[in-house]
Amino acid sequence: MIRSIIAQICAQRSTIPSALDRLFARNQDGALQAPLNDLLDVLPQILNGFRSIYIVVDALDECLELEEALKVLHQMHSWGSHIMHIIVTSRDLAEIGTSLADIVTDTISVDGPAVNDDISLFISEMLQNDPKLARWPLDVREMISRALNGGARSM
Repeated sequence: MIRSIIAQICAQRSTIPSALDRLFARNQDGALQAPLNDLLDVLPQILNGFRSIYIVVDALDECLELEEALKVLHQMHSWGSHIMHIIVTSRDLAEIGTSLADIVTDTISVDGPAVNDDISLFISEMLQNDPKLARWPLDVREMISRALNGGARSM
């Protein structure tokens, strides 16, 4: 996650930040293969020069190293950066909610009947209007609709 953030932020800059250049020189395999702590030391320095940075962490609940990712988010929050804004998406898991409770400023739930209605509408539209799907017999499209709507659970 941090390697990706650093790479994406640096892609927006016209020059490589000196802190990243020094890290690259210290690591035989390159800066982006550096240890996590080194990357976290460099990241705040890379943010300098931007008015605002928005970091989106999508599907945190699918992270294979969830505990470490949560620690990293806490560390990034501890920097107190006024230019860095972090948006995290995730299923509502107790471990994530408990861990991030003290640093979360806003939450939005995209669960429930309204989302299921939108999903159902999308599925119906696709089954009726997509040229490849519209060729299928009506009973097959209805079966697909039932299976997808039944398994969507707001996702």
